[in-house]
Amino acid sequence: MTAVAPGSATITATAQDGSGKTGTATVTVTAPIAPVASAANSTITVTSTVTRTGGAAHLANGTDAYTFTITVRDTAGQIMTGQAGILKVNAPAALKVSAITDNNDGTYTFTATSATAGNYQIAATLSGTQIGAPVAVNYLAATSLQAKVTTGQAVTANATGFQPGEKVTVTAHSTPLTVGVFTATATGTVTAGFKVPADFNVGAHYVEFVGASSGSVMAPFEVIAGTQPSQAPAGPQVTTGGTLAGWPISPYLALTLLSLAAIIGAIGIRGQGKRVVNRG
Repeated sequence: MTAVAPGSATITATAQDGSGKTGTATVTVTAPIAPVASAANSTITVTSTVTRTGGAAHLANGTDAYTFTITVRDTAGQIMTGQAGILKVNAPAALKVSAITDNNDGTYTFTATSATAGNYQIAATLSGTQIGAPVAVNYLAATSLQAKVTTGQAVTANATGFQPGEKVTVTAHSTPLTVGVFTATATGTVTAGFKVPADFNVGAHYVEFVGASSGSVMAPFEVIAGTQPSQAPAGPQVTTGGTLAGWPISPYLALTLLSLAAIIGAIGIRGQGKRVVNRG
């Protein structure tokens, strides 16, 4: 016996042994209970498997996207399709979040990118109720404060978006030069500096920051040909109102003394001439 609609029915059974005995029973059929999506039984996870950083982080370039998967289940723990309309993603303004895609298997996916480096949290809600705990993500970026340098000059580079307290190894390339191991600040920033070695050829180079968990990000810089300092003139230089290099007196006084010496010398020679004539 199969019920075809909700309601109540009385069923009577009669014995077939000729005794004439009968029995009755009342059966009530109710409509099946529709499954209800449950935020408590649903989950949200990061499902990105390949990153450009080689670690857990993504690049803050506006295109390197995290992929997230939401699995929706009902109160009985069964997966539910067709629930994209009651799902919502909450993310900071610095993140660009895609529309939610229903994969028709109880899972729903979306992506998030950022052009601003930093640490962020993304949450999803089902009918206004948050699904699990927010998911932490981080996007990396780096820059060199000196775009062009010559060998021997200093380069300072900054990187941000690492996990607070994360250990970050910094290396200058193309000829590898280990700058050191640094600890990211509370805001995920690392600053490192070094002098460009003489064996760095003219051309493009970069500073690489490699976080223990986040992965790597690079700050480019260029080594250019240096200019040689001009040679100082061999003789002393005088400027108006100045003094001769190494002379303790002004040039005007020096010229006056030289003139007096010349006059005295001329007088002495003239006197000697007169004395010779008198001897004759």
